[in-house]
Amino acid sequence: MNTGTYPNLNVPPQVAAAPLNAGDKANLTGRIASAQSRQAASGRGAGTTGDPAWVKKLTENHGKDTLEAIEAQ
Repeated sequence: MNTGTYPNLNVPPQVAAAPLNAGDKANLTGRIASAQSRQAASGRGAGTTGDPAWVKKLTENHGKDTLEAIEAQ
């Protein structure tokens, strides 16, 4: 809709959430580090992208499978 006027760009945007304080940041950083160490200890996620041949095969098959799933809809 054209009102013939320019929009007011001087209106400050509304903040979606309050910024993290130092305590929240430290808590989240600790939780992330803990999760990373648990995952590394369990062996999950290790070696998933280290083999270029495996990644290439995965992308070729995934693309074909995804295309077939889209066309089946």
